[in-house]
Amino acid sequence: MKRKVIPALLLCLILLFTTACKSAGSTEEAQTSAAASETASPYANFKTAIMLPGIEGENAIFKMIADGIRTACADLGAPEPKVVEGGDQWTAYGKYLTSLAEAGIYDVIFTTTDVMRYCVNETHKLYPDQKFVMIDSDLASYLDQFDGGQIPDTVWGVSFDLYQLGYLGGYYCGLVTQSDMPRANPDLVVGLVFTDVYDAWEVDVKTGFTNGVKAASPDITIINSIIGDWVDPQKGADVSRALFAQGADIIYYTTGASAYGCVTEAETQGKYAVADDNNAISLSPETIVACTLVQGYQAAYDAAYGAISGTLEYGTGRTVGAAEGVINFTFDDPVTQAAVPADILEKMQAAYQGLIDGTIDPRAPIA
Repeated sequence: MKRKVIPALLLCLILLFTTACKSAGSTEEAQTSAAASETASPYANFKTAIMLPGIEGENAIFKMIADGIRTACADLGAPEPKVVEGGDQWTAYGKYLTSLAEAGIYDVIFTTTDVMRYCVNETHKLYPDQKFVMIDSDLASYLDQFDGGQIPDTVWGVSFDLYQLGYLGGYYCGLVTQSDMPRANPDLVVGLVFTDVYDAWEVDVKTGFTNGVKAASPDITIINSIIGDWVDPQKGADVSRALFAQGADIIYYTTGASAYGCVTEAETQGKYAVADDNNAISLSPETIVACTLVQGYQAAYDAAYGAISGTLEYGTGRTVGAAEGVINFTFDDPVTQAAVPADILEKMQAAYQGLIDGTIDPRAPIA
C-alpha cells in the first residue's frame, strides 16, 4: 500500500511545481508586456509618406526635407516614412500623390514645392479626409489655386522666404564683382541661372536678387538665363559659358543636377559660382567660396514633429526666413572666412541682420 501512495504523492508534487512555474512565467510575461506597453511610443502606428517631385539624391533641398521628416519620425517613435520619387516625370506627380492617398493607410502625406499645390488640391477633392503637409510651398499667396479661395482644412504648408534668399545672393554677387578678389573682372556683370521656368524663382528669387545686386551698386548689369533641363549638366555648362562670354565673373544658380554644369564651367574659366540653397563649397572650393542657404532640414523636422504630435493647425500656411534662421549664408564656413574679404563679410552680416529685423525689404527696389 505504501508503495502505491509514494508515487502518487510524487506525481502531485511534480504537477504542483509545473503549475507554479507556468504561473510565474505567465506573470513575468504579463509584467514584461505591460512594461513594453508603457514604454511604447503612442505614435508607433502613425504612418507617413513623402512624395518628392524629383529625385532625392539630385536635389539638396529634397534631401534636407526627407531627412528632417525621417528624424522627426524616429524621435517620436513613428515608423520610417515611405518615400516616392517622381523623377522628371512631372505629368505623373499627381498620379503618384493620388495613389498614396488612395491607399488609405497614411495619416499624413508630405510633399514639397509649389509645383505640387495643384496636385494636392485635386487629390483633396477625391480624398477630403487625407491630411497633407506641404514644405517649401507658398499657400497663402496662391489661394486662388484652391477651391473656394481658401486652404483646405486638411492641408498645412510652410514656405521659405525666397525674396530674402535672392537678396542675399544678389548682394553678395554685387559685392564680389566690384571687388579685387582673384577671379573678379572690371566689367560689373553678374549672372543669374535658373534650372527651369518656375514661378518661385522667376518672381521671388529674381526680384530679391535684382534688389540685392542694385543695393551693392546700381551700375551692375544682371544677365538672367534658364537652362531648361533639370538633369543635363552639359546644358548648364553651355548656359554658363554664354554668360561668362558676356562679361559675368560670378553666377548665382538654382538647384538641380543640370546646375552642376554651372560649377564645372566656372571652374574651367576661372570664375565664381554661388549655390542658392545649400553649402556646395566642397564641390569646388576655389570656385564656390560662399553660398546662400535654405535650412530645409529644420523646417521639415518641425513640420513633421507637429504633424505627428498633432500640433499643426491645418487649413493654414506660414513663411519662414532669416528671422527663423531658415534663410542664411555660409558665414561660418572656413572657406568663406578665408576666401571672402573681411569688408564683404561685414556688409553681408549687416544685410542679413537687416533681413532679420525687417529694416531691409527684399521685395522693394532700392530708392
